[in-house]
Amino acid sequence: MQKKIKIPQQKHLNSKVSPAHIAAQNQLAKGYALHQQGNLAGAKNAYLESIKLHPHNFEALQLMGTLCAQSRQSAEALHYFDQAVAINDTNSSVFNNRGIVLMELKQAALALESYERAIALKHDYPEAHSNKGNALQALNQIVLANTSYIWAIVLRPDFADTYNNQGVVLNRMGAFGSAIKSFQRAIQINPRYAQAYYNCARAIKETGDSSQALAYYNKAIELNAAYVDAYNNRGNLLLEMGDALGAIESFDIGLKVNLSAPQLHNNKGSVFKELKRFDEAINCYKSAIQIYPQYADAHNNLGNVLQELKQFNDALHCYDQALSYNNQFVDAFNNKGVVLRELKQNTRAIECYRQALLLNPQFAQSYFNLGNTYKELDKQELAQLNYKRALALDPNYQSA
Repeated sequence: MQKKIKIPQQKHLNSKVSPAHIAAQNQLAKGYALHQQGNLAGAKNAYLESIKLHPHNFEALQLMGTLCAQSRQSAEALHYFDQAVAINDTNSSVFNNRGIVLMELKQAALALESYERAIALKHDYPEAHSNKGNALQALNQIVLANTSYIWAIVLRPDFADTYNNQGVVLNRMGAFGSAIKSFQRAIQINPRYAQAYYNCARAIKETGDSSQALAYYNKAIELNAAYVDAYNNRGNLLLEMGDALGAIESFDIGLKVNLSAPQLHNNKGSVFKELKRFDEAINCYKSAIQIYPQYADAHNNLGNVLQELKQFNDALHCYDQALSYNNQFVDAFNNKGVVLRELKQNTRAIECYRQALLLNPQFAQSYFNLGNTYKELDKQELAQLNYKRALALDPNYQSA
């Protein structure tokens, strides 16, 4: 979770200044009061008037940048923060806030530089250390991100956001037990922290405790009835637990919150596929694709249903669509190979299986499918070799 922009305290101007500067300071004071009251439109007008009267007033530029950041006008906020640091590059707060808007603008590397500058100016700045962790996480430097979160926690042990973000990193590192402890610490500090319950559910699921994971998803939804991702993940979990109808109910509630959430349509389609309700599955996948035409997973899933219905040419088109949006899609290459084999295009099928194995050499199913194709071509040694490779990867692969 991104750290919130805080309104810097207004400083008092030296009395020995020009009338224009006094007028500028009066507008600044007016804007600051309105800002604290939550009247952002009025505060913005006053800050702009102050800047017009005194263009090089660091405090006015910083406050204007802060207001724009709070209004999610990130590009405008960056413009004012850049002007502020050009006047005074020794203020740690403005560098921290500048980093936050750079993260909003998806410029994590530049945000990292800004956070590091804030920390260089103020070593014991917990928010900047925590935000630095967010930037490092966005740059996939997760070990360094964890170190930044540790620094932030040492400096401020009651910062729930930092524990939550650290848990996300630990989960990515595969340290599920430690991740759960971090999320639970965040919840202990803030018992109404829906995102921490959601993230904790994801980590608990990785440990195999589905019932406990479900309880945490339910709590996240109880705290935030509009939590679409929680409805989605809860539905997926219920399907894994064998409760297909419960899964559909979870997806349907999520769709009442946001009918335009493609992942909910897609995953609801997967439940209908499991139930062999193919027409309903097709409608769900098509809804997902209509909302998000580049949704490779939905194209692939639609292809799988059409393949089961023996509509091989239509299925082939779906797999080609999936691969046009994700040319690293291992399952789509494998599934395309299966359809090509059904269409008696064995040479092309072999090419697809090989492409899948180039992307994932541990994909036992593609070795198995290669074995089947070579067997059809009466190439017994190659067939046997690929069956053995499938079994080496998965000794319990009964078909192989």
